[in-house]
Amino acid sequence: MIIKNSSIMNPFDTPEKYRKLILESCLLNFKKIDLKGKSLACLFLTRFCTVGCPFCFFKSRPPWRKQNIEDQFSDEGIEKFIKFSKDANLGYLLISGGGEPLNQKKHILRIIEDVTADNIVLVTSGNWAQSFKAADKYLSDIYDSSKKRSSASRIVVRISVSEGHSIKLGVECAKNILTIFENKFANEKNFLLQIKAFENDKALQNLIQQFPNSKLSDIPTELVSDNPFIIKRIPKKYLLTLESGYKITIGVSKIFHSTLKPNLNNLLNLQEAISVVEEDVQICEEDNPAIVFNTDGTKGLDWSINFNGNICIWQNQVRDTYMNLYEDSYDKIIGTYLNDPITYSFLHKGSRYRDSIISEVNTKAVLRAKAIGLRDSTGAVLFEEQKTRLYYAIRVLQDYIGEGLIELNSLKHWPEELSYLVGLTPKELKNLYKKSSYNIILQQMKRPFIQDEWQDFLELIKLGHYELSEEEISKAIHFYNLHTQSPIQGLSDINPQLKDMVRRLTERLTYIKPMQINI
Repeated sequence: MIIKNSSIMNPFDTPEKYRKLILESCLLNFKKIDLKGKSLACLFLTRFCTVGCPFCFFKSRPPWRKQNIEDQFSDEGIEKFIKFSKDANLGYLLISGGGEPLNQKKHILRIIEDVTADNIVLVTSGNWAQSFKAADKYLSDIYDSSKKRSSASRIVVRISVSEGHSIKLGVECAKNILTIFENKFANEKNFLLQIKAFENDKALQNLIQQFPNSKLSDIPTELVSDNPFIIKRIPKKYLLTLESGYKITIGVSKIFHSTLKPNLNNLLNLQEAISVVEEDVQICEEDNPAIVFNTDGTKGLDWSINFNGNICIWQNQVRDTYMNLYEDSYDKIIGTYLNDPITYSFLHKGSRYRDSIISEVNTKAVLRAKAIGLRDSTGAVLFEEQKTRLYYAIRVLQDYIGEGLIELNSLKHWPEELSYLVGLTPKELKNLYKKSSYNIILQQMKRPFIQDEWQDFLELIKLGHYELSEEEISKAIHFYNLHTQSPIQGLSDINPQLKDMVRRLTERLTYIKPMQINI
């Protein structure tokens, strides 16, 4: 029975309380999603990179402090991941990064030997291949490790070739890798080289010029998968044939215009960045980035695993349900996510449904999640505001009740407050959301005051990331001035340390779970 009348105060004034109530109430006791197929995982091994490319949107750089599990996987973390890969029925492993993954050689070789995936792709800048001898040794070690596996797997070294990487690396690293594969591994069917290139980027042509009499041919079929096991689409494929006859597949993608501080006050300049993200989700991901479609017709999950052990469903990082491989088992991870209306509905109905519901109350959240151009952080940015998380979760429950997926009889076992909330019409719920005085500023005030963090926050307000009134912005400035020796008159006075701002914003999105406070 749905409770229509209640003396309950506006739930959006204390959104964290009601989100917690939803998560603890185990409301989604139905399972309509068949996820028996092989899964995919994108694994970031480290945040560090010795190249330090100026274009890098992760702002990865060489280690600046003693390395720990906040920065990259430990030996324990690798063992936890290997166990997770078996429990999760992993079919495709993409090892990529924020940092350069192949700088973690011991962990790379361990994973290749023991992760039971059909396809393992090593994405790299190739910075470890500046010396031909060192590159030859590393590739031979990878090959040898693949031969130690208990089951065969397709190991792919995928080198990223771009003008950005060329600033520091030139073409020598890629040239060395291509030459070694041509001379030593050309006839290997399960140890392959691929090239990742980008539209309108001249670096690929510069590399091809290093191999006289080579030929680049177009593969006419668009949106083909990059492997025979899981359908992982790439926008465009080419085939590079060297003079010896050795063939290398080249995948070409559009460039994501990535930044954690887009200026939402100037939407005209953001249209291209937003269009690239929307096209990728609609065409390559079929509006459901969290689901993996297997070539045998089954479905699995798409996992994102950060260098600090945080794990979530791809593009669905939700701050109050962060899981971590160091302390959470596979059963706990999957159970937590399938019980959360936010994650369950993303798996069930995809990104278009999610965007439409959130747009009912917070169009800025949808806009900034696309404008950043960082698919890894989509969920964290979209659900940054606690009030928006609560609204979306309630609306999902309302829709599922309306669709008959949650039986009305089960509502009598729900807490009275939740029965009241789902009994509201969407219009009534929206009005409560709009009437609530709680906002991102009050949410930020609950965190320990750190001046750099607050300068970053005020800079994002200045860039139009949140729907706030002038009065609310004045309260934020007043709070900041009470806690600093350098008071400001207005947002125009904010001058954050831009050099480290992106790193700080990235850390805010990817804090390690055991350290989470006041999220």
